[in-house]
Amino acid sequence: MRHVHYCIIYVRQYASNTLARGASQAILCGMRKARHEWTEGPAIYLQLKDQVIARILDQTFAEGRMLPSVRQLAGDFDVNPLTAAKAYKELARDGLIDRLRGEGLIVAKGARDTLLKRERARFFKEEWPSLRERVRRLGIDMRALAESAEDK
Repeated sequence: MRHVHYCIIYVRQYASNTLARGASQAILCGMRKARHEWTEGPAIYLQLKDQVIARILDQTFAEGRMLPSVRQLAGDFDVNPLTAAKAYKELARDGLIDRLRGEGLIVAKGARDTLLKRERARFFKEEWPSLRERVRRLGIDMRALAESAEDK
């Protein structure tokens, strides 16, 4: 753990000495810092929460595994640690992550299945109607659409 801490400090010092201000694409111990453009819409902590949810869904953050610390998440996404803490607090409130006293945070068991159900329901309620209408307007056959999706 101490090695990682020193590595991050060294890379931050190196980046601040050699990269132009605002060029936050420093390489942290062989991993590239996440670049994300925040939108003006929802609060940044909600957008960050969505980023963590996406990583749980694609299994970058697997169930039962440790999540990055608040400081690490904040550093990775170039946000204030309080913003990262608030995103994690929301995820814990939703039962998607568990706090292990003295150890950190883990993805809760069943979190991915819960998210898949919720995100699929949201897709069919919020996104699918407009997509279906666009497909209809463009005269695209649903079978052809399904076949083209299977080809890729």
